[in-house]
Amino acid sequence: IPVNSAKPAFAASIYSGAQIPLTSNKKLKLSVGFSASESRSVSYQNTRRIAGIDVEAFDYAQFMEEFWGDARGNRFYSGKSGFSEIRDATGLNDNTLTKCLSCLCTMRIVSELNRLPEKDRTTRYVISDMFVSFYFRIIDRYHPISMMERGSVYESMNQLISTQLGRAFEIYCRDLIVRSYPCTEIGCWWGKVPERDDEGEIMMDILGKPVTEAVDIDVVACLRRGNQRIYLMGECKFAGSPMGMPVFRELECRAAEVAKNLNIRYALFSASGFTEELTEFAKGYGIHLFGLPELLGESDLPEIV
Repeated sequence: IPVNSAKPAFAASIYSGAQIPLTSNKKLKLSVGFSASESRSVSYQNTRRIAGIDVEAFDYAQFMEEFWGDARGNRFYSGKSGFSEIRDATGLNDNTLTKCLSCLCTMRIVSELNRLPEKDRTTRYVISDMFVSFYFRIIDRYHPISMMERGSVYESMNQLISTQLGRAFEIYCRDLIVRSYPCTEIGCWWGKVPERDDEGEIMMDILGKPVTEAVDIDVVACLRRGNQRIYLMGECKFAGSPMGMPVFRELECRAAEVAKNLNIRYALFSASGFTEELTEFAKGYGIHLFGLPELLGESDLPEIV
């Protein structure tokens, strides 16, 4: 409602100008200017207080469920964890949601995840506190299973726990890069790229258009070396067999689609080690390998130049 429409603020000013020669050669002139302006304003205020966070009525568990999705985090990892997606899913207004996310980020329960290297800087929000993430993704959703015998519980949740550890490992690897290198930006990449067949050719649909698939790159970091800007792109693998050449080839194809004309370096993070073939290949082509000794600080980290 207008609060001062009866007595609106008013301001006016006048200025005039002209140039008058003071000498016959006109090298010396007198300048006078003229201008006029007018402004008028009316202030407004809400008829009631803007709703904040009702601590007693706010359903935190429901908010986190809408934020994360199913046990595998399908809402976040399908691109539904941006600000507008969270707002639409939870029904919270912008003010309330901003306060929620700000508080969660301050407590380091949630952190922003930037989409690099695009300039649009699309941001997602990820549950970075692993205890909170583990609770909402597994314990809270599968509480009846957690009451079973210990052996049966692990057998039933083995895949879920492996996925959870994999996500935690990705966060750890990104943090390692930030702590250890001159990193100016850190994040990951997600989006669609052309799907390729076994021979590396782009697949086409019946209309002759490229077939695309949704993929991601676990680690994307911008490093500074003097005036040189380096984009480090990496894949992470926590459990299972040693990482092999197929993982690198996949990373190479994805990076070629999303980081054209950029100064790229490749990094592979694996808690299970690397195959002999990949290890030898990496030595000859400057691929940086982060195995368990490097991840735990038992060996020096590779120099990225």
